[in-house]
Amino acid sequence: MNFLNNIIVDLKNIFIFAIRIKKIKIPNRMYLTTEIKKEIFKKYGKSEADTGSSEGKIALFSY
Repeated sequence: MNFLNNIIVDLKNIFIFAIRIKKIKIPNRMYLTTEIKKEIFKKYGKSEADTGSSEGKIALFSY
C-alpha cells in the first residue's frame, strides 16, 4: 500500500511540474531546435548540457 501511495505522490508531482513547464515561451513548431532544447534543459535541468536529468526530460517531453 505504501508503494502505491509513493507512486501516486510521484505522479502528482510530475503533473504539477508539467503544468509549470507550459509557461515557457517556445514558438509553435512540429520540432524543437537545438537552441530550444538547450533552453529547456538550462531552465529545468541541472545545466543545458545535462540531458539525463528527470526534470529536464519531463520538461522536454511535456512541451
